Amino acid sequence: MALSIRRKADYKRKMKALILGMVLLEFVFVAGAQTKAVPCYSGQTFPSCTQLERLAKAKMLAKAKTAAITIKATQTIACGDGSDGNCLRTDSEAETVIKRAVDESELWQNLTRSEPKKADVVLSFTTRNRSSLELCAYDADTNNLLWCETRSPSIALDNDAFRELAHFLDALRASQK
Repeated sequence: MALSIRRKADYKRKMKALILGMVLLEFVFVAGAQTKAVPCYSGQTFPSCTQLERLAKAKMLAKAKTAAITIKATQTIACGDGSDGNCLRTDSEAETVIKRAVDESELWQNLTRSEPKKADVVLSFTTRNRSSLELCAYDADTNNLLWCETRSPSIALDNDAFRELAHFLDALRASQK
């Protein structure tokens, strides 16, 4: 009988150790997954964030209620002064195309339009020679990059702007769940 009690006690100790080991192993896997580098943004090919950093960016994005838009659209032109370099000029037509895409999107149904100094998030469009289009969302207080997508090559600027806005809104809505 004493042997049976010892066996039960020994069995209980082994089971506790096994359960503790399984819990510890699960923690190691979860912690390892959170420190493994993953792409931070849609379309990004190189891992540069951990899961925790990606989650922190999503939480900051989820808090956004207001947004401002900035557009930097430039074209390379000959300088005209005989120099070897190229000069840049503003591509007003590209700016108009992007502004139209913003106004026709669902952006202002999800965020309130604001000027940059009062916004929670600054959405920055950048294109040069219309060869690519990048939309990045920055925390207005810290300038931390929260979300970014680049479409390169840019085939149709209006389509690319519309698609990037749709992807941003998908990320915004997902972060708010």
